Amino acid sequence: MSEKTITFARKLLLKTMRKNKQILFNAGLSDIIPETAEVRYNDDELIIFDDVRKLSDFSSYKISFNFVFSCMSGRIQFRIGNEQVAIHADQVIVAHSHVTLEDFMTSPDAVCGLLCVNDRVLKEILREQISIWNNALYQRHYAIFEVNPKGRRVWQQMEYALQFEKSIFRQQIVFSMLRAAFLKLCEELLNLTTDDAQNKHDPNSRATLLFHNFLKNIQKRKVKKLHVADYANELCITSKYLSSVCQKVSGKPPIEWIAEYVVQDIAYYLRNTDLSAKEISTELGFPNPSFFGKFVRDHLGCTPTEFRQKAVAGE
Repeated sequence: MSEKTITFARKLLLKTMRKNKQILFNAGLSDIIPETAEVRYNDDELIIFDDVRKLSDFSSYKISFNFVFSCMSGRIQFRIGNEQVAIHADQVIVAHSHVTLEDFMTSPDAVCGLLCVNDRVLKEILREQISIWNNALYQRHYAIFEVNPKGRRVWQQMEYALQFEKSIFRQQIVFSMLRAAFLKLCEELLNLTTDDAQNKHDPNSRATLLFHNFLKNIQKRKVKKLHVADYANELCITSKYLSSVCQKVSGKPPIEWIAEYVVQDIAYYLRNTDLSAKEISTELGFPNPSFFGKFVRDHLGCTPTEFRQKAVAGE
């Protein structure tokens, strides 16, 4: 896709979404998959879907599930939070639940599979290895890596498992093969974090688990509380201890993590709705529009209006 084509498509997409205000917060599996889609497997908590080109007209979502995009040919691109990402043939992208997805586009020759799974089932599949997934993704939001021959064989076995449509043990067969596939993904995620000094601690330690729960509590909220004490109370710990945990595990204080996710939500609304700054301020729980405007200038380096203008221009 040329830059000119992408920019035009983006402007058209933004115009359509703003007109219809097509935004879903904490969208479930059924929200993102069109009724006309040919779904390979669907039990309401896990969906495996072949042709992602049918998702090209989807709106902006704050998703409530984890996903794996596997690209066999062509190219797909979309925005996760405030980052534009793209994958091409023989690449996989994985992301955890409660991220925002926007501006989804595919090349005409794109052949990509999509697997979506909610937190409960993913935890059931990965069991004690769920900490590897959380440790790698809750800080970076997503990961992209190449599919090597061994990885391809794992997904081919998954393809084989999906053929048992009439088996009374189909779910168990699919889940068993998924465990193998996700363990392979976890191995890749471990490789990504091996050289990261911030991740050289026990992924099953109390500090790490508290940190992951803190991030999850921020992400799942539509209206995010701005005070560290609110999240510390939810975790039944003191603000001082939460600050110590965040610094130890991530190298960042909790207030920076809170601000990061609030900024993502602000950018999400400014890019995808025609709500005024005052309306967005109210929607996201800011005490007043003045404080909201200052927060945007401090963290985005411009006013809400200026950010929206840049978004429409595709900058």
